[in-house]
Amino acid sequence: QAVEYDPDAKPPLHKNRRFRVYTYFALFLIFIVFVLVVVYITSMTKEAEVKDNIIRLTSQPTPKATSPPTTFREAQGLIEQLQDGVLLRNENFEDMQVTDPRVMALDWILHEDEQRLVSDSINLYQRYGLAVLAYAMDSKAWFNCGNPGENFTETSCSIYSSVMNQTVDYGVWLSGESECDWFGVKCSGDGIVRSVTLINNNLVGVLPHELTALRFLQMLALAGNCIYGTIPEEIGQLDHLLSLELHENGLSGVMPSTMYQLEKLQLLNLAKQYGVDRVCQQSNGTKIYTNYKHGGFVREFNVGLTGKLGSEVGKWKSMKGMYLSENSFTGEIAEDIGNLRYLTFFSRQ
Repeated sequence: QAVEYDPDAKPPLHKNRRFRVYTYFALFLIFIVFVLVVVYITSMTKEAEVKDNIIRLTSQPTPKATSPPTTFREAQGLIEQLQDGVLLRNENFEDMQVTDPRVMALDWILHEDEQRLVSDSINLYQRYGLAVLAYAMDSKAWFNCGNPGENFTETSCSIYSSVMNQTVDYGVWLSGESECDWFGVKCSGDGIVRSVTLINNNLVGVLPHELTALRFLQMLALAGNCIYGTIPEEIGQLDHLLSLELHENGLSGVMPSTMYQLEKLQLLNLAKQYGVDRVCQQSNGTKIYTNYKHGGFVREFNVGLTGKLGSEVGKWKSMKGMYLSENSFTGEIAEDIGNLRYLTFFSRQ
């Protein structure tokens, strides 16, 4: 039977091409959404399992938490660099009090010093070593160029030089200036500290053994201050030292035998560790008396350095002047002192 053609009739939807395209596209989108939902649910489940494992593994707190790095330079290992390269005697920063000069110097290096040194800075050790010296010797109490101000904003000081007959500008210790410009510090052309001279400047404290950070130091002159305690054994590691002047302070104890390792030494002045009634005042107002042991913290008269000059004195083959009077050295002087061919002045009593 023939079917009558109707010009207004529309084909069924499943035979409409456009309808089929839209349908396939919609199904594809639904599939993509389904896949994304499955992936998200799976990842969240795994993350929850990991967190649960971590919680169960660390349910017991550790005895001492390790603080995360607080600065970029700490994360770089600057603390470890200083601890391994400067600290001696198997010490570490974590075991020190916050008032320890070494910790205070570390804090300054990390948070206050405008130089912003990093672990591979060539002058890191020497700048840190000088900072330790500043804190150990209470630089805020110094007569000249030791107080950088509350916010380390004081950068320069002017000192009249009788030699040059004029006023000379220097950098203040613990300021952002180069350590080579700090008052009393001299460097060679390559920026290495060669000399520290702080005579009669109201230095108060104990000599830090971190002075060894100044590895190429040739002259250390800290005479006429209120330095008490003992001379650190580590001073023997300053094997470039030519001149050591610590006279007119309040040192005590045995002169360390490691000093004989300073074979390049030409001038040694340790005289007048007692008999000079010197009084210094710390920045907190505490007074230090060199006539007493440990600056007066021990109420016993200071008798200066002790020990004797043994045969090892012959190692000082470059020695020209040795001043040891006003101390308590005992025993006979070793004959080896006669081998010091350049020695022109010697005093022990």
